[in-house]
Amino acid sequence: MERSDTIERLLETPYAVIDLFPRTIPPECGPRYFAAERLFRRDPHHAEIAGRFLRFLLKLHCYYAFQFVDPETNEVFETPDAEAAANRIDACLLADMPASLLILLPEADALIALDRDDLYLTLYHPSPALFETVRPLAAAEGLFVREPETEDE
Repeated sequence: MERSDTIERLLETPYAVIDLFPRTIPPECGPRYFAAERLFRRDPHHAEIAGRFLRFLLKLHCYYAFQFVDPETNEVFETPDAEAAANRIDACLLADMPASLLILLPEADALIALDRDDLYLTLYHPSPALFETVRPLAAAEGLFVREPETEDE
């Protein structure tokens, strides 16, 4: 299976969100959330949040090999070491280009999507074993891992 087919397949699977918030903000709280979001997007808050995501991902990289994929070009960047991984993540979260990045975890058959404009990461096709690793790593950075809420909740 080609890498682009793998990515398309994973993007269609169940996902979890690695977020600053433990649950979805209720619609009636939207104005307060959007005011906070504007502050979070400015430095020094933006750099601090990017640092949380970076530290979380570098810790996860200790457990799983990463393949970075530019979603625009499908170009793949192998990451043999932490410095290469950090540089690629920083380029997405803090620099001008690229603004989005996909991280394949081939050993886990999973995918992480990050975008500079989002205050969360999306983890596609998380297995129970991957959740077991991701949850404490995220918690150590003050992040929450949650599955999307259904309309019944």
